[in-house]
Amino acid sequence: MDWKQYVSVGALVVSVISFSLTYRLSTQTATTSVRPALVFEYSQDTGWSLRNVGNGPALNVVIAERTDTSPWANPVRVPPLPKDGKIQLAWIAHQNVRTLGATYVDIDNRSYSSSCTNDLSTTQDGNILGNWPDGEISRHWQLPKAELR
Repeated sequence: MDWKQYVSVGALVVSVISFSLTYRLSTQTATTSVRPALVFEYSQDTGWSLRNVGNGPALNVVIAERTDTSPWANPVRVPPLPKDGKIQLAWIAHQNVRTLGATYVDIDNRSYSSSCTNDLSTTQDGNILGNWPDGEISRHWQLPKAELR
């Protein structure tokens, strides 16, 4: 091989690497532009709420709770949350729940989860809560409001 062939092969390798990086970055940007991010908030006045601080709507939202030693329990479905949307968790209100969690999907059906323990909030890809049969998931509008204490 002479030097011209080495230059040609080198240019091809650089082009393939450049294309791969550009494709990966554009895919990441597309995902981030529609990714919801749900966080649990607490207010002395109204109790617990869930807010979407991400860039896209959160669909198929299910909220659950747990203690240190129990699995996720008491799943409740809430309506979709648009970007900057918020819902009061009236059935929880001011109850002292150890850990709250939510699982949800974006508009491309990618799954995400959020949790809050001791005011430490985390979000991650995938469903950390598990799945329940639809009949075991309560609807938020069917639950009684918790007593405000």
